[in-house]
Amino acid sequence: MSGKVLEESYEKFLNPGRVPPGQLRSFLWCLANLRIDDPNATEKFLRDYSIFFWPDQGFLRHQQIAVLIKTGYLSAPVGNDGVAHPEEGPLSNEQEKEARYQFLYPMHRWLRAAWTANFPDDEKTRRHLERFHDRDQSNWLRAAWSAQEAAFIREDIHPEAREAFDDRAREWIIDIQLRNRFWEDWINGDARWRTPLYSLVQRRFYPPPYRFEQAMTYLKRNLHLIKICLNRKCAEPYFWAAKPNRLYCSDQCAAPAKKAAKLKWWNDNRKGKERQ
Repeated sequence: MSGKVLEESYEKFLNPGRVPPGQLRSFLWCLANLRIDDPNATEKFLRDYSIFFWPDQGFLRHQQIAVLIKTGYLSAPVGNDGVAHPEEGPLSNEQEKEARYQFLYPMHRWLRAAWTANFPDDEKTRRHLERFHDRDQSNWLRAAWSAQEAAFIREDIHPEAREAFDDRAREWIIDIQLRNRFWEDWINGDARWRTPLYSLVQRRFYPPPYRFEQAMTYLKRNLHLIKICLNRKCAEPYFWAAKPNRLYCSDQCAAPAKKAAKLKWWNDNRKGKERQ
């Protein structure tokens, strides 16, 4: 691919135009409900939504190698230019699986945290939150990253969760842990391993409207519609509600609660009276 064509494909990735809301909702729903430990599920998700993550296979290859180096699954000596130079050759199936997991786990984790609006409840994280304005931002991010994953809130853990959602906390998670990380780590890359997009964005102070950025903006504008199904047996509990007061993702998931409510009403109001 010629340099001009390659640059055009990168520009199109960074500035794709307005993405349809339905596509943004579908992307966020699938990422939130993704079975992150299932290699087949992560492979399908990245295949279905590849346009949110990379402009071409060359960028994908770069990111696979970069994430495997950072996480210690691949070694690469650093040259005099300060850049890591990995060995050439195809990645093994296991390396590709690991790269997919490392790509998606942080986004998956923090999207679910934003969906529940519940930071890890431990003293260490609270201390870092309180000191954020007195510390270097990147240091805080690394510290918070090591904290325990946000709780998976359902009715059996926190019945009042829906009324206790904190939009400020959710916006904080979206901006710092999702938008900023994608911009800094995925689009720019660290100093040792800059991405192929870096030359196009290095002088920008804020991200262009690529698809992931549009998805985060859409998410912030519609926080009142992201819910967790109260049916504990729901296989895909993170859902978009048609109305803010929806508690279940579908009529099927709501059916047991409706049945229980009808039975309670019967026991409270009718049971025993029909025999009189």
